[in-house]
Amino acid sequence: MFKYILLITFALLIISCGPTIKIMKIDELSPIVETNPDSLTVLKKRDAVSRNYQPFAQLFVETSQGSFDYLQQKIKMAASKIGAEGLVGIHYSYYCGRKPSSTGYGPRRISALAVSFLSDNSIPKSPGFIVAIPPVIYPDTVDLTLKEAMTDDENIRNTAEYYFVKNGYYVSLLESQDTLTYDKIKQMDEKSLMKIGGIDASFICLIKYVKSDEFNIGIVSDTKVTLSSQIIRKDTREIVWENTGKGSVPGFGIVVNLFSHHEEATYDAVEKLFEKIPVWDNQIPNKGR
Repeated sequence: MFKYILLITFALLIISCGPTIKIMKIDELSPIVETNPDSLTVLKKRDAVSRNYQPFAQLFVETSQGSFDYLQQKIKMAASKIGAEGLVGIHYSYYCGRKPSSTGYGPRRISALAVSFLSDNSIPKSPGFIVAIPPVIYPDTVDLTLKEAMTDDENIRNTAEYYFVKNGYYVSLLESQDTLTYDKIKQMDEKSLMKIGGIDASFICLIKYVKSDEFNIGIVSDTKVTLSSQIIRKDTREIVWENTGKGSVPGFGIVVNLFSHHEEATYDAVEKLFEKIPVWDNQIPNKGR
């Protein structure tokens, strides 16, 4: 089993609103010598990397003020201190998907994988904390235009990513593809399954709308719907954690303001859905935990 180091969250105290930086690092996969932040290879998309690489850490930076260029400089500095040669799979977003106020102030965040480069014949190891999230699954009862569905999908998955990253995972947000369900995953051949999120992804997280007798997040007026999620371990195809419309402890329910706009109600629902996901501790999450 890989050992890991969860570096204590620290805030740069030069100014009161300085960034918060979190690092999840796999000790056995990590380089020893610091690198120059100005020499780092920075690539937003993982599939754009032409060289063979080994992911060894997940980095996450958030701030209440400052541009995304500012955040990128901070994450490059943090990556260089742990010996990274590159940052790949960079994802920028607003905190919990919520956009800043009209004043320009508002929480922003950036996450990425720190990597070292390998020779062409080396085989990289899975760090164990990468989760692939395909597009949200919509039932026939959800009546949205294509534009509304795309915005909805982006908001839901960005907010889900925030909670995964907070709990030590790196998230790969998959681009549009055929609807992926658990039944399809169980029937896939090994080669097709490994392509979902890449060979170094250990988990797949499915998010879908389901009918509910209790909750309604404001999409349709005549049918109550809420969100459901499953975390699936790729190597065994086992559902290791799931939650439907409630928190993962008894009596913990989604609190939704039914009088708010659908977008805000969706944020509330996703927050309650994912705030109880298990912390990645170098072990497979326990089902129902």
